[in-house]
Amino acid sequence: MRHQYDALEASVKLKDITSSSHNIAILHLHRLKNSDPGLTCLYMLDEPEDEDEFIVREGDDLGWLGYFIGRNETLKSLYVYYLPTNRDQVENLLFGIQRNKSIKAVDICNYINESLSVMNLPHVTSMSFECQLEGEYVNYFALGLRRCTSLKKYSVQLTAEIVESLTT
Repeated sequence: MRHQYDALEASVKLKDITSSSHNIAILHLHRLKNSDPGLTCLYMLDEPEDEDEFIVREGDDLGWLGYFIGRNETLKSLYVYYLPTNRDQVENLLFGIQRNKSIKAVDICNYINESLSVMNLPHVTSMSFECQLEGEYVNYFALGLRRCTSLKKYSVQLTAEIVESLTT
């Protein structure tokens, strides 16, 4: 379905791909979808705190969110503080985000699963990863991090396991 987003964009109804009117407002013509110059950062959370936050709930199609993020030209920062455990949803989101050329900083907090292995953010220059990585998740993180070819600065709680995984 990833390659069909372009063909389906004209016919998609935002109410069918989001869980709330708040998220529709974020995606609406004057925000994420049309590269509103006032929208330079986007937060993804599970609880609302401010107006420029996408609240991830059941019923949100994260593939479409990734598609709109990927096409956006004004976002500079992406803060991912919550994602569901559904691997397909997260991978579709990441595949969309990797198309974005304006995002330079990504902050991921409290999210770990095997979907990190598909993380490919070629234009991101700064990344912060705030959670404890252990076991197989270290390898997933290292696989994804290796694909971030423009990365100049990253912050992660380094362990011997992470260092070993990054160097092998």
